Amino acid sequence: MKFIKHIIHGWRLYLTQSKEAAKLVEIRKPICDGCEFKNKVLNVCKDCGCFLPAKQRVDDANCPQNKW
Repeated sequence: MKFIKHIIHGWRLYLTQSKEAAKLVEIRKPICDGCEFKNKVLNVCKDCGCFLPAKQRVDDANCPQNKW
């Protein structure tokens, strides 16, 4: 259930362009961009399947590879 809440919350933050969430993206995006699990075409994580621009905005979401 927490996973579904993260998805919904992440998409809401993605669509509203929250300033607080943008700060998280500044930190997390470069890590994801250099990760071997990133599908660069679809911009999703190959490990968890999440859409990265949305997941990176959720403050209590975690990288499945423990990179952030």
